[in-house]
Amino acid sequence: MKFNANGGTGDDATQEYTYDTAQAMTANAFTREGYTFSGWNTESDGTGTGYTDGQEVSNIATGGEVTLYAQWTATEYTITYELDGGTVETANPAKYTVETTTFTLTNPTKDGYTFTGWTGTGLDGAAMSVEIAKGSTGNREYTATWTGGGSDPEGDVPVFKTYQMKLEGRIEVIFYAEIPEKFRNSDTVMIFDVSGDKSNNNPREFNENFKNDSGSYYGFKCEITSVQMADTITATLSYKDGGETKSTVLKCRAKDYLDYGIEHETDETTLALLKAIKDYGHYVQPCLATENNWTVGKEHAEMDLATEETTFDGYISEAQSDVSSYSAEIGTNTAGIAVTYLLDLRTDTEIYVYVSPASSVSGVYLDGSEISVIKDGRYEVNIAGISAPFLSKAYTVTVKYGNNEQFDIKVSAMSYVNTVLKNSTDTATRRAVTSLYRYYRATQAYMEAHS
Repeated sequence: MKFNANGGTGDDATQEYTYDTAQAMTANAFTREGYTFSGWNTESDGTGTGYTDGQEVSNIATGGEVTLYAQWTATEYTITYELDGGTVETANPAKYTVETTTFTLTNPTKDGYTFTGWTGTGLDGAAMSVEIAKGSTGNREYTATWTGGGSDPEGDVPVFKTYQMKLEGRIEVIFYAEIPEKFRNSDTVMIFDVSGDKSNNNPREFNENFKNDSGSYYGFKCEITSVQMADTITATLSYKDGGETKSTVLKCRAKDYLDYGIEHETDETTLALLKAIKDYGHYVQPCLATENNWTVGKEHAEMDLATEETTFDGYISEAQSDVSSYSAEIGTNTAGIAVTYLLDLRTDTEIYVYVSPASSVSGVYLDGSEISVIKDGRYEVNIAGISAPFLSKAYTVTVKYGNNEQFDIKVSAMSYVNTVLKNSTDTATRRAVTSLYRYYRATQAYMEAHS
């Protein structure tokens, strides 16, 4: 008799039987995370003959081999909530198993108070959004945290109030906090950590002119790259109270803001832009992972899609047609000077233009300003900070050489998209630049509708 783990772990086991002689089965030694062993069966799917663990059996077969498959029942775990007087419109699950589809907790409300996040199992500080992924295990406890309730603002401490994404330009997440007057000084700063990326660690100082639309809360801006939209942002608001440094922490993801907006937004242009940003965050990941030798889901959390892949692939030919009018213009020269350019998709879109060899060039200018950066024997022109509404803007690079000779190079982000869609057969790259194009078009439509 052979014992098969059937999805569990542990060393394979066998046991010999003699016909007409009853014998107890070897006790189960397999384990499976998130499951409880419930017996054996002659079929892996449990449709055959079943046996209990250690059951005494005889004459299961007349000879040869019999394989028994371990049967597993998903373990049910509990989730308890402490809402501290709050309520939720739709009740959160009280139980789940390892097989439960991924779900996000519904945040509670409380009259006179502002919800400032969940604390509890697996969380380091308060988190505005809690997702329990399929495959999770263990009992869980979550506590709602609040601020407000009519307390004197002069006696309060700084607290997080909300966060939002800037939709019409760069990829930014803006955190808003209520800052009592006595804390409105240079000692109050916010530091960001995006899943261990320390590039955002430079403190953002309190700015009395940076407020939300109502003027009630003060803002702090966190710039993220296109591949970081599903990564956790840890925002630490630090301040001094009576000479002692104190802090409060909020965790969130740009993905959570996008998902909430996609689920609740009714304005068509806003909804289209939210979906375009999410698709952009998804499709640049495999493209840049290949270029930079990292793994999606490891170095950066994987961003999911807003648009079904088969539907999105239908947009590629549409994008290729629409961007066909955007072409790079590279003038001719008699000195054998070579020109290449590329697009950086990681954050505010950047164009790099390379002119080589530098020894044949007397000067390079970007829209009239001289460029002095030379790397590896070639001029490097970095056109940085191109936000979504300006991806079609053309930039002129002038190259001077020889006896007062010169030629111009005119490029835009959309001309690069056009080049890729015309010449590249790589699916990941074509999807990435198409998602950038759709992000650009959705931004334009959004700004026109909301100007």
